[in-house]
Amino acid sequence: MIQKIKSCDMNKNFVFVSYSKKDKDKVYPLIVKLQEKGCNVWIDKELISAVGKNWQNGALTAIAEKNCKALLFMVSENSLTSAPVFAELVWSQRSKKVLRNNDQESMKIVPVNVDENWSPSEKGIKEWIENEVGDNEELLTGADYDCMESIGYIDKRYYEKDNINRLEQKGEIAEAIYAEVLESLGGSKITLASVDDIETICMNIPDSVFGKLPEVTEAPAQSEVSGEEETQQEPQKETQEKKSATLTGDVTYTLYGNTYTDNQSNMMLRVFAQVLNHHQEIVPELCNYKGMNCVSRTNYKLEENQEGMPSYFRVCEYFEYPTGSICVGTAYSFADKCKKIALLLNICGESEDVLVSEQIDISNHKKKINVEKSEEEGTGL
Repeated sequence: MIQKIKSCDMNKNFVFVSYSKKDKDKVYPLIVKLQEKGCNVWIDKELISAVGKNWQNGALTAIAEKNCKALLFMVSENSLTSAPVFAELVWSQRSKKVLRNNDQESMKIVPVNVDENWSPSEKGIKEWIENEVGDNEELLTGADYDCMESIGYIDKRYYEKDNINRLEQKGEIAEAIYAEVLESLGGSKITLASVDDIETICMNIPDSVFGKLPEVTEAPAQSEVSGEEETQQEPQKETQEKKSATLTGDVTYTLYGNTYTDNQSNMMLRVFAQVLNHHQEIVPELCNYKGMNCVSRTNYKLEENQEGMPSYFRVCEYFEYPTGSICVGTAYSFADKCKKIALLLNICGESEDVLVSEQIDISNHKKKINVEKSEEEGTGL
């Protein structure tokens, strides 16, 4: 399988793969499938035995490359207890060079479940780590500490010359990975794509790393996203076919006092539909707010408008209100969907009590997001 994996062209945009070599039999077939779809992938198949400076000069240097646009995190008990994986994750979120490359934003992380002994639908990842993975008392080795040293100057909580045993056991690495990375992606209810769900994985990897856009399956229109309590001023949805939401993991939530269970895209659409119905005066100027690049006055449901369409409108819906019309795109990670929803609530002056769910930490997102209009009208950037 290793021979089938192509080398990464680092002169073009690429996605970095962070994984444990113990999972290579599950990871390598996925990489081959991604490359068949035109995805430019960096994976350390040439560095499997490398540690210390050789590993640092390969993996960490690749993450810090300007063309590295995302990190594919292959989640398993093996990777959660891996010092190199931990170092790669922390580096992708805190390295000053990575932050400069991404306009002071952490690198996008796409988590994929490759563990046969755990299912996100049966047990939250926080519970799994605390009760099972975190129980791993295997002591770290010298090679593990070489990896810790590589990230030491980013955060001394995990490595200090005079206190190298701050993390001593494998289970402590898993708990640190959750606290530093997974919690910000969605916390205890984070939804991971299955290693076999190639379409979901492609949807979450930035389009720029593909030689061509990943295919999006067409499907019949899904159920209405507006709630039963909507008034007669409820926005009208177009009845033509809708691009299917391939993102997995249903979300149960309460919106304006009514409880729903939707896939992640329909959840975002329902929230936008109902919140904007309560604040129709916002619709004409919503595109003018920074961060609202998920909305557009252009109807991307119409085929004639899809040439040059932004990638995040691959899964979208078009709503019409008495005050104006708006198209909402949802092809984002779950964490980014939550950020867009939190921004909408802030713009409309709504409290987090409007949307309540154990799977969504809207309150935390709202506190971090400021409302600011773009200098250029209608950009939403």
